[in-house]
Amino acid sequence: MMRFCEHCFSALDQDDQFCPECGATTSSEPAAEGSDALIYPELARANLLRLRGNSQAAEKLLLTVLKRFPSNSTSQILMGDIYAERGDQHQALQWYRMAKDLAPNSPGLNEKIERANREIHAEESKIGAAGLEVSTSRVPIVVIALIAGIILIVSASAFYIAGLRASRAELERLDKISKPITINNPPTPNTQPNVHHPAAPPTPGPNSSMTQEEAELIQAMIRTNPELQRLLSAASIDPRTSSAVITAFHMPDRDPAQLAASIGAAALSASPSLTRAEIHILDADQRRLVLAGTVKAESLSKAQGEPGTPEWASSVLTEVWRP
Repeated sequence: MMRFCEHCFSALDQDDQFCPECGATTSSEPAAEGSDALIYPELARANLLRLRGNSQAAEKLLLTVLKRFPSNSTSQILMGDIYAERGDQHQALQWYRMAKDLAPNSPGLNEKIERANREIHAEESKIGAAGLEVSTSRVPIVVIALIAGIILIVSASAFYIAGLRASRAELERLDKISKPITINNPPTPNTQPNVHHPAAPPTPGPNSSMTQEEAELIQAMIRTNPELQRLLSAASIDPRTSSAVITAFHMPDRDPAQLAASIGAAALSASPSLTRAEIHILDADQRRLVLAGTVKAESLSKAQGEPGTPEWASSVLTEVWRP
């Protein structure tokens, strides 16, 4: 049976998940968070950019959509397609699996996951075979290079020692017929180590897509824990379920699970109307999900250990997922 796009009426193949003409999604399954119809113009534009080869602009637009709707499966599938086309099958597989958790019946998604797994296994097998071949073929070359290096070191050492002996003999001869030669000590080199200071994560700016209530939640969390000033990125409140989704940056010197637990506790403390907070920890460049977890009011009330410790974080943070 012939299929047609609902937006531009172009003919579609049976396995097409996006319209090749206008970029619209052909899936009728609603996303877990944020309807595709609500953000259709942005999804269509991102897919058109991808089809035209401008994957960087498409990725940037999709990340903007995911800040507003972190659980939109269509955006996650498109992100997986972008990484698959770049040849990064590991990252593509992560995005596909996240989308499958939200929309397990999405058409064509299982085939994408299987294809990514096949290409990863093929690449790993190819690398393993190439490494074995190179290592066995280069054994004679390594042995020859090692012998040549030893000969070179021995020759250089002998030449250096002979030069020292000749110089010492010449100095002793001159010492008998002239005054001693005073040699000034060379200036002491600067031995202060070159300390490398790692770059701090970017300070997030105000997110114009947040509502006033969500912005107030962010400010209240910062008042509760000032350290969150440079970590919090966005907040999304769902009054129907008394829950919130908090997005934050990862600090290299902090355990992401303890950080997520502290952020979730701050959110529930700042807004007594919330019963649960889902935390998404992203790396500094906002391209990879480091950890996702949930802090519930019930688990917070039964917390064990001192706040901020690993024991406390493990008793507070639930539904933990690491890519």
